[in-house]
Amino acid sequence: MSVTEAADWATVGAIATALDGLPLALEVAAAGARAEPLEAVARRFADDSSAVLEADRPAGASGRSLGAALDAAVARLAPGARRLYPALSVFPGSFDASGAAGVAGVGKAAAHGGLRHLAEASLVQREPGGHRYRLLRPVRAHAAARLGPDGTRAAHERLVSWCTTLAAELEVAARGSDESAAVERFVAELPTVRSVLRRLIDAADIGRAAALFERLVLTWIDSPASPEALVWAEDLLAHADRLEPGPRARLEVATVHAQYAFELIAAKLDLAEKALRRAEEAGDHFAVAAAQVQVAIGLGWRNTDVDRAAALIDAARAGMHDIDEPHWAAIALEIRGLLALRRLDIPGGIATLEQAAAEHRRHGRPTDVAHALTFIGYARRAVGDLSGARRAFDEAARALEGTRVGTWLRATVGSAHAALALGDLAGAADGFRAAHDRAVEIGDRRIVGTALAGLAATARAEGDDDRCVALLLATADAALGGGDPTDAVSAAGILGEMLLAGGAADEAAVLLGAAGLVRDEVGVRVDFGLVHDLEPLRAALVERLGAERTVDLAGDGRVIGLQAAVRRAGERLLPP
Repeated sequence: MSVTEAADWATVGAIATALDGLPLALEVAAAGARAEPLEAVARRFADDSSAVLEADRPAGASGRSLGAALDAAVARLAPGARRLYPALSVFPGSFDASGAAGVAGVGKAAAHGGLRHLAEASLVQREPGGHRYRLLRPVRAHAAARLGPDGTRAAHERLVSWCTTLAAELEVAARGSDESAAVERFVAELPTVRSVLRRLIDAADIGRAAALFERLVLTWIDSPASPEALVWAEDLLAHADRLEPGPRARLEVATVHAQYAFELIAAKLDLAEKALRRAEEAGDHFAVAAAQVQVAIGLGWRNTDVDRAAALIDAARAGMHDIDEPHWAAIALEIRGLLALRRLDIPGGIATLEQAAAEHRRHGRPTDVAHALTFIGYARRAVGDLSGARRAFDEAARALEGTRVGTWLRATVGSAHAALALGDLAGAADGFRAAHDRAVEIGDRRIVGTALAGLAATARAEGDDDRCVALLLATADAALGGGDPTDAVSAAGILGEMLLAGGAADEAAVLLGAAGLVRDEVGVRVDFGLVHDLEPLRAALVERLGAERTVDLAGDGRVIGLQAAVRRAGERLLPP
């Protein structure tokens, strides 16, 4: 076998990945590559890791097949380790002793002893840190073959039970001071969670899948994997008609809860209303109160019926106190503060949010403290208290300690905007850049665009117009490619101002008209000074061009569309 081309090396890498780098397995694969193309070897082992077990070793090589070697290693194990080994094959990734005990149906002490023997026999690999283990893929295939159909079904059923117990433990821990540890544990177990959910959904066991998701959602949305929760929620909702009203209402509440930003919750208002009706029908007091909170958020954010929202929040807070849910009662108080801000009662809103933050501190949930502080920051920004806003945002970001990444991103962007307004350009750039990089890492496209817009505004304040324009073009691409379209409108506004200043008033009017095509998907927004105001540009264009010509050129912009208009502006403003 000769590996000379870059594509060949990529295929070799795929084979090594499929076989987890196990030396004897790679030796077998190399022998196979002498008789068939590398791509065929890669496909065979990627589709079925067990194919390597009985494959012949290279001519002249001493010893048995990989399968025979593993059989011999298992035969030498102590009885407890030998019983444990096959059950571990149901884990798609790493696992700890509690998981091993759960799937094997043994005590934790026995699992610890068995894992120690398996590690000594090189049948399991210790992960860095020494508390988690995994089976290499060919070894997992060998272990799975020893289970048999009945054993496989039983082990998977025990895995579901263990995962359900884990979800209950994480739900409790995520509401208290152990929240960060709960998120860390959840992330470690996420491959197993995915596997269990997928297996339950594919088996049409929607009741257990929905119950598992509902208990995990609080930890899930606090983790770096929060966007993934939305995908699973929609998958489960597609099968929700198989559920009774009570469980269905809880699934719908969990789905709305998974929308980790208020504007996204507002976009799910119809679903929250359905959940509320179903929960009332089923007499599920928790689901009723939780849905009331969510409907209130949607109504308040859209500014459609703030009085009803306030009544729902009061009812939800009382209901949560009645069923001894202080965590949710504090959230209801926080929403009451936001409704006060919606009514432009800024001092009252800040006071209520500070009371909510105090309740969150008493009940030991740092992310909820940070959430309240973030909105206190927005409110202080709205009344011109930039230093107070920045302090609140910074305290929120510090409180999160790696949890609730969505809130951390928004607090970091808020702090950066406050820094920009205060003239701390270096601090602003650092904040926007940190938010952008983290948003890219977790796939939060909304914050990617928002952070790029902030970096563009910072570059403009520094006098670097070329960099500002390049960043605004990137902002529009991100915003119109799955992010927040209003960020593209902000980019258009800044580009329009630069065009006007450069004597290209006609182009600025075209761009302004194209920006008018974007409609806010959640209706009315609370403007805390983070969105670029287009009205000064519009007034300046009318003064320069006249109202009639401004309207005509804006019509041209609506014809060509915002993305094309932004690109035209970039071509005009950037040097060739």
